[in-house]
Amino acid sequence: MNELVGIELSDRVAGSVIATTLSFLGAYSLVRGKYGNKKLIISVCLLPLIAPTIITAVALCLYFTSVPLELVGSKISLRIWTPPCLPSCQVMMV
Repeated sequence: MNELVGIELSDRVAGSVIATTLSFLGAYSLVRGKYGNKKLIISVCLLPLIAPTIITAVALCLYFTSVPLELVGSKISLRIWTPPCLPSCQVMMV
């Protein structure tokens, strides 16, 4: 199995230890450190967690506000769906 992967178990363990150590030191620095642009660095670190939610919220808002549906025989432009979508868009963009 190791021949297929090409990486020994010791190399995997060493990589995990190094990554965990660097992650801990970076997180500790962000929590305890006192330096400028700390909020910007934290925001950039959280961006991969937040971006998919923002994209989904904006897509749902655009979809629900642009597609007319026929509900109970009448055309509604789905402006009634905008208020449920907007809070998620606004909260994610703050």
